[in-house]
Amino acid sequence: GWPTDGLLVCGATGAQQHPRIVSDGQGGAFVAWEDARSGSANLDVYVQRVTAEGAIAPGWPANGLAVNTSTGNFVTVNAP
Repeated sequence: GWPTDGLLVCGATGAQQHPRIVSDGQGGAFVAWEDARSGSANLDVYVQRVTAEGAIAPGWPANGLAVNTSTGNFVTVNAP
């Protein structure tokens, strides 16, 4: 099961903010967030997959997978 104190999805330096979560269709979830680990004023977007058992999914990198790290701010938004 899930760890008693929760699961660290990202422990990278810098600010991680505005998380969004959606089902992965298998009892787990995808978590996406705005990330400032690059140290610049630009925000990037990262995502992490969590299993139904409360662990980082096999094959997914520690601290999430970069979705976009291009120049400029990229942010998560609420779907309608």
